[in-house]
Amino acid sequence: MAPLVAILLFLGLALGGHADVKYEECCESSKGCPVKDLSLRIQSCNYDSCFLNRNSTIKITFTLTSDQSTDNAFLDAGISSWADIIMPFPHLEYNLCHRLLMCPLSENVTYAWTMDLPEPDFVNPGKRILRLKAVGNKRVMFCAKVNVTLY
Repeated sequence: MAPLVAILLFLGLALGGHADVKYEECCESSKGCPVKDLSLRIQSCNYDSCFLNRNSTIKITFTLTSDQSTDNAFLDAGISSWADIIMPFPHLEYNLCHRLLMCPLSENVTYAWTMDLPEPDFVNPGKRILRLKAVGNKRVMFCAKVNVTLY
């Protein structure tokens, strides 16, 4: 029975399961990102590896505890191209309050939302960096860089 459970778990992760991914903080403050308890779950990724199809949307679930009360929240998302230049995702709904979150956000409240990033077909296959950054009224809430492989 245990081997069957292990096989099903492996297949679930390999075939599109969600798992928390390892990310590098990229806030410019010397104190790091002010948001608390940031969790990123990306479809088809596990903690330390992430393989994404260039011709498919990227489903991401964000969970965080807000560090500020804010009327607005915006997402800046991009993926590296040659020479590690971050290219913004075209046609992305940047305003998180438009359909994903009920704003205003309150400080010390936990929020979760799932969204699809457009297909990253505008960059070549290979090892890339997915950068996700959210900004509220007062400051950057979080900035995270995730190593991904596009195929």
